[in-house]
Amino acid sequence: PSEREVFRSQWGGPEGTVWLFPGSGFHRKGLETALAALSHCQDPDARLWVVGKDDPRRWRKRARVWGVEDRVFFLGFRQDLEVLYHAADGMILPTRYDGWGLVCLEAAASGRPVITSGQCGAAEMLEGVARVVERADDAVGFAAAMDHFSDPEQRSLAGRQGRAIAEHNGWSECAWSLRSAYLDVRGADPGRSTQKD
Repeated sequence: PSEREVFRSQWGGPEGTVWLFPGSGFHRKGLETALAALSHCQDPDARLWVVGKDDPRRWRKRARVWGVEDRVFFLGFRQDLEVLYHAADGMILPTRYDGWGLVCLEAAASGRPVITSGQCGAAEMLEGVARVVERADDAVGFAAAMDHFSDPEQRSLAGRQGRAIAEHNGWSECAWSLRSAYLDVRGADPGRSTQKD
């Protein structure tokens, strides 16, 4: 079996849509909304893989309250996110605040659809590709986005579009944008050398 098949069999079985929730500090990253959204999904086989540093005990109780405890898997802190992106079908991040949200771009680069909140900085870059739910606490809105991507064709389309955006926003492009922003603040021309005279 492939690595993807092994992971999926280990955490819930091969069937159903798997959503990856990557983010330490589960409260700020919106895990409560993700759990509630999972309970509202029309897809009864959808499940959630939760990755990051946090104590899962409180959140297991919350999953039980929402009736989704058997569909939520806490994987702890991991350093193989690229493997998990590949094994999952999409990424959900209902963050309450995230200045950027690098995981969104990582998921897009992996060809996975992204669902995030309007409070995530990366949402602007992925506009028109990611499903952006304006309010981080809108569980029904996140559930609707998850249901939209329960269709493999929609996932594939969003994945291809997101990957194209990610490929045009690599580290060199991000570094150039940051440099240009600093130079704008200084009132300098980005095309000029920044060496001291």
